[in-house]
Amino acid sequence: MSAALEAARAEGPKTHRLFGYPLHGSYASFLHNTITRLVDVPRTYSFMESTDMDAFLEYVRSDECAGSAVTMCVFSPKLFCVFYCWIRDESAS
Repeated sequence: MSAALEAARAEGPKTHRLFGYPLHGSYASFLHNTITRLVDVPRTYSFMESTDMDAFLEYVRSDECAGSAVTMCVFSPKLFCVFYCWIRDESAS
């Protein structure tokens, strides 16, 4: 078994969220929940249908968060700048 899978299992239950608006028609949660169930990793992938960046960043910084994704439909230059700065700051620590 891979070390990454073992580490994910050891972390315990966490969540992943797809952020954006609109999200109807996306199969992302079905796909990701199926994969994590098949490899026995305690993760839940759900939608965060919103354009509220503050709420999204609060979630991303929470202990509950194991990862996230952003749909391109809400992607704007301002949003890109916020994510770039956040990723840059996180990787520096």
